Amino acid sequence: FLYLVLRQYLQGREIVRPAMWVVLASNLVNVVLNWSLIYGHLGMPALGVKGAGIATALMRIFMFLGLLFAILRFRYYKDGWIPWTREALSLSRLREVLYYGIPVGVQLGLEIWAFEIATLMSGRLGTVSLNASVIALNLISITFMVPLGISMAATTRVGNLIGAKKSRRAQTSAWVAIAMGAGVMLVAGITFVLLRHVLPGIYTKDAAVIALTAAVLPVAAASQVFDGTQVVALGILRGMGKTRPAAVINVIGFYFLALPLAWWFAFRGGMGVTGVWWGLFLGLVAVALMLVVWLWKRGPATVDASILDLTQQEQPANP
Repeated sequence: FLYLVLRQYLQGREIVRPAMWVVLASNLVNVVLNWSLIYGHLGMPALGVKGAGIATALMRIFMFLGLLFAILRFRYYKDGWIPWTREALSLSRLREVLYYGIPVGVQLGLEIWAFEIATLMSGRLGTVSLNASVIALNLISITFMVPLGISMAATTRVGNLIGAKKSRRAQTSAWVAIAMGAGVMLVAGITFVLLRHVLPGIYTKDAAVIALTAAVLPVAAASQVFDGTQVVALGILRGMGKTRPAAVINVIGFYFLALPLAWWFAFRGGMGVTGVWWGLFLGLVAVALMLVVWLWKRGPATVDASILDLTQQEQPANP
């Protein structure tokens, strides 16, 4: 959590390279620590799975200390941090953080839980279906990291431009970010389709699992563009400070549409695990479209007008 606080602080100031280098170094440290503590190399005891836990804890500490060192060494706190005051514990300020933060947590939780529930559905269909679903989910989770990064950049860029009263540029940045997220995932989706018989072989040699995963991957691939679109759009909403609409849209798209359809396709429609993924696909389409329409109607470009209206309301009428 301490590392995340420092990373978010730097991200808000459009300083992202230090966290990247720290994470890269941490991965190397993690490999060495796991290799040493699990198997007993470099004079360390062979602790097995317990060693993996210790290695993970040490790596997390390294991440925090590494980023703290970078901030202090290169003075990234300059013109950014103010001296500590009692106002840091002001209830009104803490309520403001919760006002924006709780909907973000709910939105992220709703999305993650939807895919977990879909995995539970796949498990009810048997071991082969579960394995195929987990492999497909793991593959799309890897590609999801790219638009997730674009989403974080969009949050910072849009928020800073709105703060600088450049809402038109913020709107342009929003559309560019969405196009980037969708474009990256289009490439990922095409890759999944072309390599649908190859990629599952990285995870297993079970012919039945490979065949079923190959049948699921085209559906997962079709959802990639919409998944990239929705995650970037959510980042834009966070940059605007509009965190509640995201949570509402996720509830509608995943829990009123995706999961009921996934259950019906899989268990009533006889489509099995492929039906689960068709339900998720339709839910992602709905979420992406609702978010894009929301940004089109009430995106960053509308912020200037709302501020102007508020300012005019506060001015006294001419005698």
